[in-house]
Amino acid sequence: MSWQTWLDTAATAREEAGLTRRLRPRGPHDATSNAHSVDLAGNDYLGLSRHPEVRRAGPPRRRCCGAVARVRPRLVTGTLTLHGELEPTSRL
Repeated sequence: MSWQTWLDTAATAREEAGLTRRLRPRGPHDATSNAHSVDLAGNDYLGLSRHPEVRRAGPPRRRCCGAVARVRPRLVTGTLTLHGELEPTSRL
């Protein structure tokens, strides 16, 4: 059996067993329970990445600085010059 056939067979078996992982993006509002939820495990627990002023300010800066993850932890990926430019002017 080729490795591709083996992978396809294994993937089909996982799918049929209900073991295939499916990512389900969530917003701050959980439609299944009709409740507001706060994700305290992430870096955006205050929801600032979705704040209208932050979203308006972000796109032009992202274009000049490249693709920047929305809520990346600085301790892991470092501080950008962009942070130093935007933080003093932030009113949030």
